[in-house]
Amino acid sequence: MSFKTLNIIDKGEFEICQFNNGKASALNLELISDLGQYFSSFHEKSAKGVILNGQGSIFSVGLDMKELIGQSEAETEIFFKAFFDLTLNIVKAEFPVVSAINGHSPAGGCVLAIASDYRVMADDDKYKIGLNELPVGVMPTPAIFELYSFWIGRRRAYQNLLTGRLMDPLEAKTMGLVDELVPLDQVLETAELKMKEYLSYDYKTWCGMKSNLRLNLISTMENDHTNGHISTIDHFVKNDGKSILMKKLMELSAKRK
Repeated sequence: MSFKTLNIIDKGEFEICQFNNGKASALNLELISDLGQYFSSFHEKSAKGVILNGQGSIFSVGLDMKELIGQSEAETEIFFKAFFDLTLNIVKAEFPVVSAINGHSPAGGCVLAIASDYRVMADDDKYKIGLNELPVGVMPTPAIFELYSFWIGRRRAYQNLLTGRLMDPLEAKTMGLVDELVPLDQVLETAELKMKEYLSYDYKTWCGMKSNLRLNLISTMENDHTNGHISTIDHFVKNDGKSILMKKLMELSAKRK
């Protein structure tokens, strides 16, 4: 199976799933759908693990805001539901998933990263990672809060979300958001070493351990999944979310001129 927005690199025991959707790897519906199909069909492969990776100096800038702006209410609901379904599917993946974060990873890019088991990030202060949905008018679901809290604790997740905080790599590692910092040209190699370490253990035991460790997280996310995404969509479409995003995009456009 081939995907228009993904480069799949076969490494034998595992695969590298590299986003191929422009230099920013923006998560439009096509990329979200391709990732969803990739993870849903992964059990049919002989590979035993996945490394997520972006291109250049960007892992993913997150949801494609320009696409969201032009959508109808029905299209917006499909978009958000597809993204939340994808996030849950990565969290529930019964195989190793490592994120090789080759640069900026805000918002939805950060969500994909924290759905994985281990995160290697490029060690450069210019790169930022975090859930900064607040300034662009998007309200994270309760399920996303649970996932964020799983790694950095509920208090920190709460405070970070209420300010839309982005962090440089060192701050992110100190907080527990990422696990390892290396130079940009060593990110993918280091992620591969971690994947090989995971696969060196008895596979069924490792995967069973992962499922047990995530049992409560998955249960909570599944419970919050539907309720959360409805309120997120209502806020974005019927309240001020879309107008806030439009204003933000106009500000960014003005800065580029």
